Amino acid sequence: MRAGIVVVTGSLATLCVAGSPAAADRCSSEAVAALKVPHLSVTSAAHVAPEGPLPEHCNVKGTVATDGEGAGPNAARIKINLPDVRGADSLGP
Repeated sequence: MRAGIVVVTGSLATLCVAGSPAAADRCSSEAVAALKVPHLSVTSAAHVAPEGPLPEHCNVKGTVATDGEGAGPNAARIKINLPDVRGADSLGP
């Protein structure tokens, strides 16, 4: 059995902007699906308020289609906590 790591980057990092009235709207299943990330199926997306040491974030759950060396087509379940970014539209440059 081979283990692997799935890395999902790019447009997922643009979802939430803290302090914006649209932050909760950007963190929805529809908003994530609208980004059209290849091979990503979104099950749920929920805006999570800060609690204790955890900052405000967008919790995204779903599956990513995989196809690896001899393993054939399959899917990997994912859970991504995307941070809110104050005063920026994305995490990238």
